[in-house]
Amino acid sequence: MSKRIYLDTNIYVDYCEGRADSIRPLQEFAFRLLQKTFECKYDIVVSDWLFRELEKSIKHKEPMNLLLSELKAKNKMFYTKSTRSELASAQSHENWTDALHAIIAKRMGCKFIVTRNTMDFLEFSHILEPKLPEEL
Repeated sequence: MSKRIYLDTNIYVDYCEGRADSIRPLQEFAFRLLQKTFECKYDIVVSDWLFRELEKSIKHKEPMNLLLSELKAKNKMFYTKSTRSELASAQSHENWTDALHAIIAKRMGCKFIVTRNTMDFLEFSHILEPKLPEEL
């Protein structure tokens, strides 16, 4: 049975924009994680909030559209909308945008939130564990 995971916006940006830092191939790490998803190790939860952030963050829409189509066709993507109570709860945090991702992911039964910014999610580690894509 596949584990549910939630990918932070930056993982999709790494993949779609071909990002790398000075020594690491960030796009490759994102690709490997997505490949494991297609190999049935993971299911990916996406949300309306994630899509709002992606709309602002991704310049090259075609790779994202292809990825989402493939995830949907293979039944590897679970979509959910954020609720008013989740939004209210998230806004009580200084880092409310990441809090909302964590709250949604927890409600959807995710084991991990996969992010390039694990430090941003440490305050939510009681909700779910932040992981780098290369750690999975």
